[in-house]
Amino acid sequence: MTKPPEKIPQPPRWATFLLRKYTNPELAEEIEGDLAEAFQDVAAQKSVSSAKLSYVVNVLRFICPFSSEHPREHYPKASVIDMLTSYLKLSSRYLFKHKAFTLMNIMGLAVGLAACMAIFFYVRFELNYDTFHQHADRIFRVSAQINSGESEDQIAPTANGVAITLKEQYPEVEEAARFIPTMAIIKTAVGEVFSEGYFFKADPEVFKIFSYPMLAGNPEEALKNPHSVVLTKAMANKYFANIDYQQLLGKSLTINSQPYQVTGVVKNLPENSDLLFDALLSWQFNSADNEQWMDFGSYTYLLLHDQESSKTLAQKLSAFDKEFDDRIVKEWGISYLTVHHYLHPLTSLHYNNTLMGDTEHKGNRSYIYIFSCIAVFILMIACINYINFAVAQASGRAVEAGVRKTAGARQKQLWLQYMSESFIVTGVALLTAIVLVQLAGKHFTHLTGPGISSDSFFQSENLVLLE
Repeated sequence: MTKPPEKIPQPPRWATFLLRKYTNPELAEEIEGDLAEAFQDVAAQKSVSSAKLSYVVNVLRFICPFSSEHPREHYPKASVIDMLTSYLKLSSRYLFKHKAFTLMNIMGLAVGLAACMAIFFYVRFELNYDTFHQHADRIFRVSAQINSGESEDQIAPTANGVAITLKEQYPEVEEAARFIPTMAIIKTAVGEVFSEGYFFKADPEVFKIFSYPMLAGNPEEALKNPHSVVLTKAMANKYFANIDYQQLLGKSLTINSQPYQVTGVVKNLPENSDLLFDALLSWQFNSADNEQWMDFGSYTYLLLHDQESSKTLAQKLSAFDKEFDDRIVKEWGISYLTVHHYLHPLTSLHYNNTLMGDTEHKGNRSYIYIFSCIAVFILMIACINYINFAVAQASGRAVEAGVRKTAGARQKQLWLQYMSESFIVTGVALLTAIVLVQLAGKHFTHLTGPGISSDSFFQSENLVLLE
């Protein structure tokens, strides 16, 4: 009878699993073979139990990171910085090798991004009209509609007596102020004569309603006294060059043949403001003067206690309109003329171009929507153009990828390589776009405000766009 062959002993499976999982993949197969051979030798010379124990000990020594005989530093793991540096070097070499494709990619993206940035600055400039005021959401302007029986005219100015009456009679109004445009003839101390068109007579309450930063002077006292004038920084530099703004207070300036005392200097107004001025002149209103109720010459602004007060006040204006009409009939005997008053939020005045006698620099919301769509369309074209260039290079990259895989490259490594190339191209395109916008910014300052400075790209809302 034939004796059955003896069963060949095998090392513990769990130890072999640990060896395969935690040993350097490039050396795992060789180490496993050596340990299996050593296992068989020990099993033949001593016993299977001794062989298994020796095998387990050897496995632990190979996978243990603090083993003295087989230290892990033989197989150091590359740091993240080293890996990124390597990918960037390889990407830079590839992009430099294919200069034509790289240049077309960068310029296509740069021009598209530059156009989008320019449109973004225009849209942001338009949407931020008068938002720099601290209480912009509570400021409203009063307009009037005059019905004469034959025509209806909607005008921006109101009668001079409207502001003080609304403040006195309606609790919703916290403050009221008026601006009256006036032509100003300025005569300097040396006899020079200038004509200024952006001078306004104004109430002292102007600085309680609007946030005009003062460089010199007290905003609460600046326009209280007769013949006081508050200049902007530009006007102060024009008529009092090389004089400190604090020392400028109390200086005299001849306006319309009358001496005015400088009582304040404010910062230059942002260009995205519905009401731009170069100087404010103090103006005293006499409520007993009935002529003021037929003189529709002032822009009336109200500061309400809260936004909800605008709805309540709008409903009460009908009673005020009746009082206004009765005053016209009583004082002048005019019964065919009626006047209705309306409230307009300050931040919406820039888009209201239907009122006669309104301020300048009106805008159109339709342009904002149109330009926004154009920006998206341009960005899509730039992205499609970039993808087309990438597809055109796909056949050559496929051969390259195959060679690199044969050499041992993994899919993740290839992905990181291609992504690093994209980051380099888009990063250079972004920097180029910023330079283009900076260079071209001075040519469309009338659309985007007083130029585009390098600091504007690092503002929080602009960083979101760049991301």
